[in-house]
Amino acid sequence: MKKLNWTKYRVHAVTSAELLAKTDFFARAAELAATGCVAINLRAHGLSGSKIYETALRLREMTRRVGAFLVVNDRIDVALAAGADGVHLGARSIPLARAVELCRSRGLGVGYSCHDLGQAEAAARAGADYLYLGTVFHSAGKPGTVPCGTAILAEVCRGVPVPVFGIGGIDPGNIRQIAEAGASGAAVITAAWEALDFVGNVRLMGAAFD
Repeated sequence: MKKLNWTKYRVHAVTSAELLAKTDFFARAAELAATGCVAINLRAHGLSGSKIYETALRLREMTRRVGAFLVVNDRIDVALAAGADGVHLGARSIPLARAVELCRSRGLGVGYSCHDLGQAEAAARAGADYLYLGTVFHSAGKPGTVPCGTAILAEVCRGVPVPVFGIGGIDPGNIRQIAEAGASGAAVITAAWEALDFVGNVRLMGAAFD
C-alpha cells in the first residue's frame, strides 16, 4: 500500500467537541479544506462514538471532494469505518506498534503526539508516519503546560526520519519560527477555527513552509 505524502498539507486544523457544536462548523471546515493547504484532524473528546462517526462521514465527504486529508483522533474504529486517511494517537491510546500493525494493512496512516526527542524516536521506530511535537508555545488550551520551545522542535526534526508538525500556541505571528526549526507544518486549533480571517490565517501559515 502506497504511503500518503504527509507533507502535502502544511496545516492540520484540529477540532474540539466545543467547535463541533458550533452552527457554522461544517461551513468553516469546507472553507479550510478547500484552501489546498489544510488537513482536518477530527478530535472530539467526550462525544459518543456514533456522534464522532456521523461527523467523520460529513467531513470525509467534503474533504474527498477537494482532495484534502481527513485524520480521526484516537478512534481507529471510526477512522476505518469513515474511510479516513489517517488516525492520530498519543500516549493514552493503544500501543503504537500494535496500532500501526492494525492500520497499515488497511491503508490507514498513523500519526503520534510526542513531547521530546526520546518519545519521537520511539514513535518513529514503531512506525508512525508523522508526529506532532509540542506544546511549542504557550497555549490557552493547555494553560498549565510549560512550552518546550523551538529548540526542542528543531532537535526532534533533525533526529527522526518522519515529518514533524509543531503544535501549541502557533499562529501567523510565530509560524516562521516553526518552519525555521525544520518542521513540516503545524497543527493548530484557534488560528484555524476561531480567527476572524481563518482562511487567510491558514494560507499565511501554509506559505511559511514553501
